[in-house]
Amino acid sequence: MIQSSWSSIFCLALILFTPACSPWQLGTPVYRASGLVEMQLPQHHVGMMDEPERDLTQSQQVLDASLVSLQSESFRELVEDRFDRFWEEHAGAGSTETPSELGKISFTPVRSSRLLEVSAEHEHPIVAAISANVAAEVAQDFFLEKNERDVEQAVKFFKGQVHKQKSELASLEGVHEGFRVEHQLDLKEGKLMLAKSALQGLRNSLLETNQAILREEAKVERYTAQNVAGDDSKKAELQAKIDGLKAKQMELKEETERLSEHLHQDQLAFEQLQAKEKAIKENVHASKRELNRLISLMELEKEKVEQYAVRILILERAIPPEKPVK
Repeated sequence: MIQSSWSSIFCLALILFTPACSPWQLGTPVYRASGLVEMQLPQHHVGMMDEPERDLTQSQQVLDASLVSLQSESFRELVEDRFDRFWEEHAGAGSTETPSELGKISFTPVRSSRLLEVSAEHEHPIVAAISANVAAEVAQDFFLEKNERDVEQAVKFFKGQVHKQKSELASLEGVHEGFRVEHQLDLKEGKLMLAKSALQGLRNSLLETNQAILREEAKVERYTAQNVAGDDSKKAELQAKIDGLKAKQMELKEETERLSEHLHQDQLAFEQLQAKEKAIKENVHASKRELNRLISLMELEKEKVEQYAVRILILERAIPPEKPVK
């Protein structure tokens, strides 16, 4: 946008642009105001050490093509539109006259550089300066917008592919989540963990019972070997205890075998579901890889186009000249 400091210049222009002494009515000489901009060429066009001659040719081609754009009728129309809007926005200051037309605009390359002199000729020096500055700013915006359009056009195909792939990925993720919910995988996995814990508890109890039986049987053998009077009652008591432990041992074995069989069946069924889920997850992962591939290609294409992007940097703004050129 045109800087606010122009307001003071504009106010001076309002004083000079009056019906009584309009410069074009008096046939005053033509003034030329000039600013300076830098045409920043793509990095791959400058500083290439392996093929410097080819690089200079490419740089000149880019510069020439850009100059053609700046000298086109369509570009001048953009400048005229911006110039008219600028003048209208400041008309509230009491202007009764407006310039009949925009100054004559020209972009001239500075020898052996990437600089361009932006000039405008007009019958009034202030209008010439405003015209040159408007042209510089329009050139800056013109290439920014052109670069955006070029990038958008280049990645248009990939954007469509990325959007399509994202939809496919979302669908596959929905299938995966639906599969887990339908088959209650989280619940079944939790039940399997509880069953495994219970089975381990039964096995521990069975081991302890076996050890208790061995200890009690050892006592009976010891009493029998000693053949001490009155030991029969003690042996009978130990035997009764052993019988109770053996009954418990039988119950634990049956319960362990039953739970082990159920757990085995449940585990097989769960593993079959896991195999199906794995296939679904592989599809999800494949879809993610394809999405990342497409995004990478889109970024590469974007970088490729941006390598050819020309940017305009305004170095010096035009000021109203003191002397006419003709």
